[in-house]
Order: sequence, then structure tokens, then C-alpha cells
Amino acid sequence: MTQLTALVLTAALLATLGRSQAADGTLSAWVAVQAGVFQMGAQPGPEVLSTGAQRTYAGPDWDEAPVHEVRITRPFALALAKVTQAEFARFRPQHKAFIAARGIAWSPDAPAVMVTWNDAVAYCRWRSEQEDAPIRLPTEAEWECAARHAERLGLRGMGDGILEWCLDWWAPYAPGAVTDPLGPQQGEIRVARGRSGARTETTEVTVGGVIKKVGRVVKPSASDRSGTVPEDRRVDLGFRVVRAPLPGGTVRPALPLAEVFRDVSQTRMDWKEQAHPGIPVFYGSVPFIDKPADPQALPYFNRHHVPSLVACDNGDLLVTAMTAPADSSDQMAILISRLRRGKAQWDPPARFFIAPDRDVDSAVLFNAGNGELHHYNSVGGAQHRFSVVKRVSTDNGATWSPARLVHEHPANPPEQKSFSGEPRFWSHMGIVRLPDGTLVMPSDAGYSGMNNDGTVLWGSQDRGDSWAEVTRYGWQAKEFGQAGKQAGWIAGIHAPFVVLADGRYLAIGRGSPIGDRAPLSLSADQGKTWTYQASPFPPILNSQRSALLRLREGPILFLSYTDASPLFKDNTQQGMDFADDSGVVRKGFGTFAALSMDEGQTWSCRKLIPLEAGTPWKSDRGGYLFCVQTPDGLIHLVSSRKYYRFNLAWLKTPAGALKP
Repeated sequence: MTQLTALVLTAALLATLGRSQAADGTLSAWVAVQAGVFQMGAQPGPEVLSTGAQRTYAGPDWDEAPVHEVRITRPFALALAKVTQAEFARFRPQHKAFIAARGIAWSPDAPAVMVTWNDAVAYCRWRSEQEDAPIRLPTEAEWECAARHAERLGLRGMGDGILEWCLDWWAPYAPGAVTDPLGPQQGEIRVARGRSGARTETTEVTVGGVIKKVGRVVKPSASDRSGTVPEDRRVDLGFRVVRAPLPGGTVRPALPLAEVFRDVSQTRMDWKEQAHPGIPVFYGSVPFIDKPADPQALPYFNRHHVPSLVACDNGDLLVTAMTAPADSSDQMAILISRLRRGKAQWDPPARFFIAPDRDVDSAVLFNAGNGELHHYNSVGGAQHRFSVVKRVSTDNGATWSPARLVHEHPANPPEQKSFSGEPRFWSHMGIVRLPDGTLVMPSDAGYSGMNNDGTVLWGSQDRGDSWAEVTRYGWQAKEFGQAGKQAGWIAGIHAPFVVLADGRYLAIGRGSPIGDRAPLSLSADQGKTWTYQASPFPPILNSQRSALLRLREGPILFLSYTDASPLFKDNTQQGMDFADDSGVVRKGFGTFAALSMDEGQTWSCRKLIPLEAGTPWKSDRGGYLFCVQTPDGLIHLVSSRKYYRFNLAWLKTPAGALKP
């Protein structure tokens, strides 16, 4: 068999494959793709240093490597174009009304979108029966083989902005030649292929104290990979079909199990209260994710944040964080690490969740009780629209169920500024369980710099299997974020909340400042509407996220930053006043904690969170915070990179005076 340097149509093959006639007499056009050998994938480029000492990424995505030889042993017929709306509606007549109800104009010749992988497979099965011929989705290798010669073959729409479902489960490539590859036997993400024209990825950098955007042009490539969960449906996702038997080729082997998932204790922790809870405890500034020896194999990039933290029933801690070259990158992954009970160092990071070429920056871990750990993750799509998936572990995070959709994004929502339709469901904060068992998850509603950007609450009454908006996003928009006024959602993005003793909700958000203070929002109707006032704390700004937690002992704990992150501001810092153990009030800078003993009326015991016990006045100045408290009373805090552990007694103890 010769090297496949070009694909051509052969009269004999086309005569064998014929032309497919549908039930209404229309004809589907096919192109014959010859058997042969080609080099699949691409070599990723490196992370590069750009303006302002920030890192961006150049070249193909990490999951396109390594380049490897693929042998296609049998010719196949590939549809010249994607299945159209009209063709899909012959299989499922209600599809026309379905997409119309979601704001998508009906066009018979347009690609069929808002179609799940399961829908596409069902269509292929139906069409196979109609035509008495094997109709199926293309394998990922077949799709790339044809796409590399799309122009020569006359294939239409392989770069029109509508992705195409493939047959395979997604997994990283392995080195070595393969024959008729079929992907792995199991998975949770189905491959989608195709990309629109060149796009620009941007990242924010600071030059001379001024925030600037640095962009790079990303050109479309036949090797580019995407994907999502099989039941997801998108306005930018359709499919085309193959007319050929399924090849019986190479199944990609499973990857070795990462350390974080191995030898996990299943002995339940006996969470005894501390023997001496009045003794201050502090342990800090421990990295929870270190750079691995082979970053692209993980993958690991310079940018990682949006952490989440959970305590397992066996006493271990699990932490997740997003990694990406930049916030706007489509190379985004969720990593996970484990701090085993009694250990001082975290396990090496492992890949936890990826939907390739999709925004998955927001992961939330939650101990749901009854032996269940939950993982929720946003999955982005076209025009910044997000779905949410859920996974469950019943063995302290050693194994997880496949991701499944628990919230579907609106297909074609109105513009954010119109305040109709659904708010975005993304960038989640920690989940709060109400006394009746309802789960409530805060989520950003807008991230465009508009004055109405804020936080909404989503509630679930079925242990996270479905979610509905609790807040009234858009209600009384003109009153939003103004002191003493009332509107339907929380002022500021990234806003955690707590339930007060009288049943009201209290939240403190990022941005949307009231005066020169972070906004504090209060709800007296279980989160439906909110009134606003200035908090006593500095505004929370770029590269920062606060944490808010009701402690087991009763007080409310707030964790935030004294000033804007130095990454987004010159070195002028205002700081906050803190009293040391001699009663002297001095300026402190960085991560701080404040306690409220009176349900948010006042906030006392303000204290810097030091980098380590011996340096009480040195603290981190940026990062996203996430905090949990274990039944033994210890408080566990992570920023974007560091882990801290302390107790209430330590928070109440003033920091030591500076030594002369």
C-alpha cells in the first residue's frame, strides 16, 4: 500500500458505493476516500513569553500530539456535506419545532444543529434501515484523513464553524502506528471535529501599570480536536455520515492510573473534635500543584486557578484547579491533587476533566453526604454559552462516574443586557446545603465589564441531578448594585454566600463597588431578590476571588484581599489596619480573614493569612480562594496555588509584633 499523499475519486469505487436515495426521493452525494497511510496529529508549539512577562501558547493543541502513522485499510464513502435540518427532520419531525422554540431559524439546507451524539447515532441507525446499507458516523481518523484533502475532494463545510460529531471517545493520542483506530473502549467525551476560520486568542497583560490585551491568531487545522459529553447539544455542533462497515481496527489503550487515584483508603475518618480547640493551629503556604516533569502530557500550563476543595470521608483532601495558557484559551483542563490523611505533601497532579476546545474553567467539588462526592463542571460552547455536567464518586475520589449533563444551556439566548432568558451558568462558587436538603450553587451572570455583572443562585432539589435559577436575574435592573436599592441578583461576580440565623442570605461580590467598598448583598426571600449596601471591605478586583463560610462554631468567616492584585495595578497599595499582639495598629497587605460574631453586622478579628507561621506580616496578594471546614474544626484554605490550614483559635489570636 502506498503512502497516501493525495486522495482522489475513483470511478470504480463510486460505482460500487452508488448514490443514496432517501425516502422522499432526494439524493445524498458521497465522496470516495481511498485506503492508505497518513500522518495524524500535529506537533504542539511551546508556551512563549509575551509582552509584560505573561505566557501565551503558540502552535497546535497539546492533544494533537504525538504525530503518528495511521493506516486506513478500506475505502469509505463520506457525505459531501453535513446532514441538513430537512434531512434530520425526516427522521425526527419534531426537530423543526424543537429548534424554533430555542430561537434558531429554520433553514432546510442548513446543517442540523442542537443534535446530541446519541441523536446522530440514532439517525444513522434509522437511515441504515431505510437504505439497507451501513450508515454511521466517521471515526476520528477517517474524518482527519478526509479533511486533510477537503478541497481536492470537494467536501463542503469542514471549516464553516459547525463542528461535527465523530464515532470515537476522546482520549490523548499514544505514540506508534495504528491501523483503522477506533478510539478507547470507554470514555465520557465524544470527539467532535472541524473548526471555523482563523480566530484570535487574547490574554491580559500589564505593561507599566496599564492593562493591555495581547492576541495571537489561531488558524484552522485538520488536526484540531474538540468534543463534549454525548448528550450535549449545541448551536455549533452537527454531523456528517459515512457509508461503510465499521472498521475492526486498533482500540487506543487506557492510560496508566495516576497516583491520586491509586491506593485510596476506604476507612472512614473518625472526626474527633480537637483535644484542645483553644490552642492556635496554623500551617501554610504549601503548593498543592507542582509543575510535572512532562507538562504537555498532563497537560499543565503556566496559568492555573479557580480552585475547589473538598474533604473526603476518609480524611483526605481533594483539590481541583484549572490550567490553561490563558483565560481565553481553548486549551483548558481541570487538574486534581490529593492530600492524604496525615501526609504533608500533595500527590502529583493528575488530569481530572477535559472537554477539548471547550471552556471548562469552573469545577466545584462537594461532599454530598451518604458517601458521595460530587464534581460539577461548566462546559462552554459558542458565544460563551455554558452547560453543566456532574460526576459522582462513592470511593473517596478513587473512581468517578462518567460526566453527564445536568443543566443544558439556552440555545440562542438574547443578549445579556436585555435581561430576558437564562443567565449564564458558569464560574461556580462553593455549594451550600440548606436545612431541607436543597443544594444552592452561586454562578456568575455576565462577565463583560457591564455594570449589571453579578452572581445568580441555582438550586437543586434532587441532589444535583437538575438545576433551576433561584434568583430573579434582570428584575429591576436599574436598581441593581445601588446602595439601599433592590434588584433580582447579587452585586458583583464570584460572590459566595451564607445563610444567616434569621434565614436571610448574605453575599459579598467582586466588582460593582459601592463607593470604595466591596458590595454586600442581602436577601430576605431565599435568594429571589437582593438589597445592596457597602461592605466594610476593600473592593475585590481582577485575579482575586473571596471566600465566605459559616464555621461550625457559629461565626461567619470572610477571606479576601486588602488591595488589587499587583498583576493589575502599580505597586501603590493601600493595605488595611491590623492590630498586633501588643495592641499596635499597623498596615498589612495581602490575604486577610475577618470574623463576624453577630451575623454580618460587624466584622472583628481581622488578621493576615501569612505565607508561613514565622512571617505573620507577609501574605499573598492575589489568587482565587476556596475554603472548607472539616468536622475536627480545622479550616482548610486554598488560593490559586497554595494551601493553608488553621483553626478558629488561631484566627482570634492577634499576629505577633514586628521584631525590631
